[in-house]
Amino acid sequence: MSSRGRGRKAKVVEEEEAPKRSKKKQFSVVAVVTPTSIEGSLQPEVRKPLIAHLPIQSRDIMLHDAPIQYNPVPPTNVEPYDEHIDDPFSEVVAPIEAAPVATIATATTTTTTTSDVPDYYKKGTLLVQYQGTADIKAIPDRVDIACFWCCHSFEHKPVILPIRDQGEYIQVSGNYCSPECAMSHLFDQRQDAYARWEQLSLLNRLYGSMNPLRPAPPKQILKLFGGPMSIEEYRSLLQSAKLRVDIHLPPMVSLLATMDTKPIDFYDVSLTKGVMETVKERLAKAEEVLKLKRTKPLKAWESTLDACINLRVRT
Repeated sequence: MSSRGRGRKAKVVEEEEAPKRSKKKQFSVVAVVTPTSIEGSLQPEVRKPLIAHLPIQSRDIMLHDAPIQYNPVPPTNVEPYDEHIDDPFSEVVAPIEAAPVATIATATTTTTTTSDVPDYYKKGTLLVQYQGTADIKAIPDRVDIACFWCCHSFEHKPVILPIRDQGEYIQVSGNYCSPECAMSHLFDQRQDAYARWEQLSLLNRLYGSMNPLRPAPPKQILKLFGGPMSIEEYRSLLQSAKLRVDIHLPPMVSLLATMDTKPIDFYDVSLTKGVMETVKERLAKAEEVLKLKRTKPLKAWESTLDACINLRVRT
């Protein structure tokens, strides 16, 4: 027996879509690097040029490459050629005409002031009283020039200091009151020893035929330089030729260290005793001044064991 009834509907099973996974962008392999070589090309691809299309028509463009057209009719207003007519960066500045100014003639007085500017490069002649003696090859009989050594004037014929024997004449210099002053001045100059003794021999040949020449005393003994002698005493000392005057300067003290040896018992006992007594006196004074003094009595009972356990000792 068959029976009809409602049958169950078939269930439709929908397949769930799998979630999409984002993949990384894959770059094209252009070259492969191997330990031995490089396969491929590392150069990027050459990009093609971009072509831009502008909304401009060719009829709107003004071209200046057309041939020049000949016009036989000359222009009415002829203008010169201006090279800056097509230059947008050029500017033409029109000059401004200045208004005429009335000029009034005034009388001007010019004053010139002259100032005495000293001549710093001026040259002068020394020993003016000896001018002309080089021509006549002679020494003047009297001059008013002081002696170059003793710095005092004299009345007789001056004495000169020879420099060089020229054969026919002797070249000389200086002005002295005596040959002794000339010799002292020669020794005081700083020059070559050979030239000095050459001049000394010429001086003895001129003035030392009668008596031997000796240098004059130092000029520091004159009253003019703070010494005790006058010029008369100084010149009489030269004429007598009996005394020699020398200047003694203080001895020079060496700055180098020196070594000194003494006996082992060199130092005196009294010196040591005096030093020791001085030290003792200083110590005694220091003890009197730096003596300790307490304003409050010392609390000796509070810090003892009897005080801690509260014990009192009866006496």
